[in-house]
Amino acid sequence: AMPRRRALTEGQLADLFALPIAEPDLIRHWTLSEADLAAIGRRRGGANRLGFALQLCVFRYPGRLLRLAEAIPELSSRFVAEQLGIGPDALRNYAARPQTRREQLDALRQTFGFRMFAPGHGRELLAWLLPVALATTSAQAVAMTLMNELRRRRIVSPGPSVVERLVAAGLVLAERHVAVQLTRALTPEQVGKLDALLEPKES
Repeated sequence: AMPRRRALTEGQLADLFALPIAEPDLIRHWTLSEADLAAIGRRRGGANRLGFALQLCVFRYPGRLLRLAEAIPELSSRFVAEQLGIGPDALRNYAARPQTRREQLDALRQTFGFRMFAPGHGRELLAWLLPVALATTSAQAVAMTLMNELRRRRIVSPGPSVVERLVAAGLVLAERHVAVQLTRALTPEQVGKLDALLEPKES
């Protein structure tokens, strides 16, 4: 098999999944509404409330699960803690036990309508992505648009490798689509000339 072309670098992928740390980004993406605060307030204990609120924020932006024992930038956790009137050190006492985590994820899905990424979503999103990929050759632009659409649909993003494969597949489909459109109107003779023109020249 031919080695598959990487659509995005590790650095570009990391940027797509990074937590916001700049104040304008935190204000834009991680400001909690009255309804959010009411739902968070139903959790017991400061540490639990902060853990729940942080996962809600991360679901919304960048749109993923928090990894177990993931270090959250202090600026980011303080921004959320202040909205809850909790000291950010509450997180230090927060042991994300697997059952707590599962309960919180279920509650977040029920209350806020988040869905986990499922195999059928990949096909739907690829179809949705084709016009985007036809409009730009920038893999990074396609990836950012895909992440926005996942957030809009409240589908929790799959891992970076799946996002990267979706973007790569979208770009390949777009290339083929363009190739088909280009050659559809040509006579066989013109296609032959075009192929000869595009042949790599012997140096």
